[in-house]
Amino acid sequence: MTTFKQTLRTLGICSCLLLVASTVGGMVNAADSTQDQIDALQDAVGKLKQSVNKMDGDSPGCKIKSKAFMTLECSKFTAKIFGRIHFDSTWYDDDVTAMGSGTEFRRARIGMKGKMYKNWGYKMEMDLADNAVSTKDLYVEYLGLKKKFHRMKVWVGNHKIPFSLEEMTSSKYQNFQERAFTDDIQWIPGRAESIGVSFNEKNWNFSTAVHGEHVAVGDGDETDEGWGIAGRLTVAPVYDKKANHFVHTGISVRRWQKQGDNTSFVDFDDQPHSHQTTVNFLNTGAIAFVDNYTVVGPELAFGHGPFGMQAEYFQIDVNRETNDDLDFSASYVEGWYYLTGEGRSYKPKKGTFGRIKPKKNLSDGGLGALGLAVRYTTANMTDGDVQGGGQHTWTGAVNWHANPYVVMRAEYIKVMADNDAVNGGDEPSIFQMRMQIDW
Repeated sequence: MTTFKQTLRTLGICSCLLLVASTVGGMVNAADSTQDQIDALQDAVGKLKQSVNKMDGDSPGCKIKSKAFMTLECSKFTAKIFGRIHFDSTWYDDDVTAMGSGTEFRRARIGMKGKMYKNWGYKMEMDLADNAVSTKDLYVEYLGLKKKFHRMKVWVGNHKIPFSLEEMTSSKYQNFQERAFTDDIQWIPGRAESIGVSFNEKNWNFSTAVHGEHVAVGDGDETDEGWGIAGRLTVAPVYDKKANHFVHTGISVRRWQKQGDNTSFVDFDDQPHSHQTTVNFLNTGAIAFVDNYTVVGPELAFGHGPFGMQAEYFQIDVNRETNDDLDFSASYVEGWYYLTGEGRSYKPKKGTFGRIKPKKNLSDGGLGALGLAVRYTTANMTDGDVQGGGQHTWTGAVNWHANPYVVMRAEYIKVMADNDAVNGGDEPSIFQMRMQIDW
């Protein structure tokens, strides 16, 4: 394989030749004799040799790894191109409220990540879905303390805020198309501009961050930006990688402080596990005069071979400057079973799930990995003078992994909205499918 160094050298030589050619042309045109032309050519060749020799000495010694997809390694710099495409099709069986069936690119991401000068890392990722560009990960991290203090990492930039097992697990490795509760509901922080630190050992992880708003939120006016602090601790008291046997425990805590004048408000709303629609059966509307809110979320998961379960509970306490404080709650429980014998890949150092690898890929004559999953979700966003509604949802999914990077999914969702919800008494059914690939 032609190395990157050779490519750089070739391009550099070509550039030098073009530069020398233009220089020689000017010198030859100005020469008055054949000897002057010879002297000009000799001078140009000498300059070319110096340029090539300097390039050999300064070359970073880069190479493209043959065992990693699109990974460039240099002596002091690495870069990997990565991305994902999630294409969804959704059909709604309306009950009371009309919801528009259709298709969409749920995610269309491209990014690059790597390290430089041993102790520095970086990651930048953009989402091109909906014919728009949105910032996902965009941060720099310091890794120089990893070997000295519990694999310590420090990051600055737009980063996932440490909160919730489901939120911290990548969308590439979920059992369902949508998380039980997305960052649209606000008390799930998602990504935000932050400074944070994480520690881990073989069976535990602790991460914490101080964060501001999401990227671009708050720009264009003179109101102060809100800020929050979050932390997540996970412990795996049981972990057997070979048997795919694990027990996961964890807890997340987040406090958000609103800023600005005394009309500061929050708005908790979320879609019914389907992104295509804009209908929110859970919707508190604008809750005014909010000083701060706190969210506590214990989490539990276990797996044994192809079978596993996970659950989380969220308690949301909203403190208001006027009127009574508010208490909301939400939870989910889900289970899965892989008919072909695989299981979800648990990562105890991160307290998250990873990539599922079929025992035999479709391209190798196998069936890939075939899994079934079911989830029950409940939420209550009604308290005091706020009628945000209640929602109970059942979701069943079939996941087929042709190989570790190509997944097809089909799922059925039954939504049951309580009578005090925005669209109270509504019970639509949803059928949706996804084709996803990542690299």
